[in-house]
Amino acid sequence: MQAFLATHVLPFRACYACYNVSDAALDKAMAAAGGWAPLDPRLLWPYSSVPDEEVAMLAEAARMAFPEW
Repeated sequence: MQAFLATHVLPFRACYACYNVSDAALDKAMAAAGGWAPLDPRLLWPYSSVPDEEVAMLAEAARMAFPEW
């Protein structure tokens, strides 16, 4: 789990200038990618969100890393 987060999630935080996302945006992106809740991964204005394309790639990476979930 820690390796997955370090590889696929934390880069969104590390490159603040690239994505400019908050912890809330990461939480929402992970929930949407995992299908844990019927929600949209975007935050309301004025907050930045993880791009939809990245959420889809995060979902695929999660399915590959954790097929049993």
